Amino acid sequence: AVVSTQSCHYGREPFQNLLDEKADEWDPALGMVENLATILDLELPSKPTEEDSAICIECGVCYCYEMMDQIPEVSCNNETCKQLYHVDCLVEWFRGLPDVRHSFGTVFGECPYCSKPMHIQAVL
Repeated sequence: AVVSTQSCHYGREPFQNLLDEKADEWDPALGMVENLATILDLELPSKPTEEDSAICIECGVCYCYEMMDQIPEVSCNNETCKQLYHVDCLVEWFRGLPDVRHSFGTVFGECPYCSKPMHIQAVL
C-alpha cells in the first residue's frame, strides 16, 4: 500500500518517516484508519456515538462545522449512519479510494464511516 502525506505541510516528516519504516506492517485486511492508527501509534478520532451527541453536524472527514464558509451539506444515505460531509472533503476522501468511479459529473465511492455506497455531484 502506498500512503502519502503530500497534502500535509506542518510536521509531515515524522509521520512520513514512520510510514516508510513500517510499510511492511500494513495489513490489507484492515481499513486505512486502523492501519494508520497502528503504524503511527496514534489514537485517531472516531465517529461520535449517540451518547456523545444526539445530533452530529460536523463534517465526518475534517470534523469541522464550517470550512471556507461552507457547512456540511452531503449526508450518507444509510439510515443508520446519516453522517454529514463538506462536498470538498468527500471529494478528497473519494480520491483516496482505490475503486472510486466518476461519470458525467457524479463521483461514486463509499461513506468514510459505514462504507456503504454513496455518490455526489462533483468533478474530480
